Amino acid sequence: MSRNTFRISHSFNKLPKTVARSFLLFLLLVSSSSPALSKQSQTSSDLSTNSEILRQFTSKLKSYPAFEMKFSMVVDGSELEGVVQSQGESFRLTNSQLELYCNGATKWVYNIDNKELVIMSNDLSKTDLMENPLAFLSSLEKGYTYSEKPRSVTESGKVVWKIELKTVNKKLAYTSITLVVEKSSLKPLAVEYLAKNGTRHVARISYFVEKKPWSASYFSFPESRMNGLNVTDLR
Repeated sequence: MSRNTFRISHSFNKLPKTVARSFLLFLLLVSSSSPALSKQSQTSSDLSTNSEILRQFTSKLKSYPAFEMKFSMVVDGSELEGVVQSQGESFRLTNSQLELYCNGATKWVYNIDNKELVIMSNDLSKTDLMENPLAFLSSLEKGYTYSEKPRSVTESGKVVWKIELKTVNKKLAYTSITLVVEKSSLKPLAVEYLAKNGTRHVARISYFVEKKPWSASYFSFPESRMNGLNVTDLR
């Protein structure tokens, strides 16, 4: 484990585990881009395998210049809500306990309760989830297995695809991630996380829209907010 990974892991470990894991899952979803995916166009009704669904889902996300989504999940009996905003290699995630900013070159991880801010370079050569979720996701095709037969169900009045991605790496804290995607629009509706102990956490997406691009500074942690914080700069 690198020094950067240790510092970030230490910051995450001070949060409730389900909060930290939901945060990481949404980074996976936000950064859903893989250079190996084809950009061929198909309508949702033409999709017949999970490979095609995942290909079109990630291609659709990549086609947006920017997007925003709101999510909620139940953590220790309380509902946790958060917002994810993504634009190219830049993204922000905020909830009541954690904020993450990334402008493509630098990342800021802010633990709100402990008033701790960790700053580090966004090293695109790193594939560790804690250090670079964008690079980590590009290896998903090798890190997960899934059946080719799609599963279509109706949830809350919507017809959805449910795709369970089982982990190959047995050292991970979770055994599978299930994406729930609206069949008609291919918009994400939920991410289900299954821990090794059998506990399942569901993060539901209540709002997902394409946005006009933000300014570059929007994805950098404001220097004006650093006063009074315990700042560790690893750049």
